[in-house]
Amino acid sequence: MSSELSRKDHYERTLEALIADSQQSSRKGECEKDWKVADEFRSTHNLAKGYVICFRRKAFAWTSQLPAAHMFSVGCFAFSSTGQAYETVDDTGNGQADVWSRLP
Repeated sequence: MSSELSRKDHYERTLEALIADSQQSSRKGECEKDWKVADEFRSTHNLAKGYVICFRRKAFAWTSQLPAAHMFSVGCFAFSSTGQAYETVDDTGNGQADVWSRLP
């Protein structure tokens, strides 16, 4: 019985890890696509500094300072002129953006 539980636990942990890797890979792909959109937006509007805010491959805002996350939907990206990227996340489980999480 304990070996069955052990295999089941191992299977569940492996499955959770695969799902997490898949989600991370998907988010990375979205970030890279939005980064390109932000770059084009910055170039088109001659924006040398500040942050371009994107959501689902559309740049919709520019700001000189990173604004409060609660002003945006979960999953928005902010790209700085210095190469930093941030994503709005629901840090408290309330379904709303609470914080900007710096991306690696």
